[in-house]
Formats: sequence, C-alpha cells, structure tokens
Amino acid sequence: MAKPRPVVGLLSGIAAGLVASAAMSLFRKQAVKLSEPQPATAGEVALPGRGKSTEVVHYAVGAALGGMYGLLTEYQPDASTGFGTAYGVATATILDQVVGSTDSAPDTAPVKAAVSHLVFGVVLEGMRTLLAGRR
Repeated sequence: MAKPRPVVGLLSGIAAGLVASAAMSLFRKQAVKLSEPQPATAGEVALPGRGKSTEVVHYAVGAALGGMYGLLTEYQPDASTGFGTAYGVATATILDQVVGSTDSAPDTAPVKAAVSHLVFGVVLEGMRTLLAGRR
C-alpha cells in the first residue's frame, strides 16, 4: 500500500465533493424537468422548492463528505469500491434516512433521490481520481 497523503486526500476530496454536488443538483433538476414539464425561467439555478440557503448547505455538505471520502480513500483504498457508488449509497442512507436531510427537493421521488446519490458517488470518485490519482 502506498503511503497515505492526508492533505492531498482532503483537498482533492473537497474539490471533488463540490463538483459532485453540482452534478447531483443538475441530475435532480433534469429529472424534475423530465417528469413534470415546467415553464423555464431565465437564470434559474436552484431546484424547485429550494432556496439559496439550502443550496449553500447542499454544497457545504457535499464538500465535507468529499473531504471525508478523500481522507478515507488515502488510508483505505477499498473505500472507493464500485467507483464511489458504495459511498453514494452510504451517504443517501445516512443523510436521507437517518438525519432526515433537507437536501431532498419536495418534487423529487425517492428513486430519483437515490439515483442522484449514486451520481454524487460516481462523480466524486471520478474527480478525486483525476485530482489525486488512483490509490
């Protein structure tokens, strides 16, 4: 096993978490558009039912989860099992089921929420790998 690089893991994880949070938001936005046609509003960025403060929390949580993932993979490379999907499922379970996350938009069905966390995990691992390399 290669020597752990905690700073590299943390910083690459935070950056990857921000990108993964954006990908998750885009996925949910598109899923809502596909399931319920809504009139387009120029410059609309937030998901329906979400305010700017909720978006800030979403990205802050994504960065924190990414940082933890980056550190975890530095010390335990098997944590990236399934190219981040296992971590995505774990975050979905913890945030949406145990904590009762405010991250879920009211218009988002549970299946879409679960898939969006898989998107988060895959993008998180992909970006972390690009930034920090394979462990």
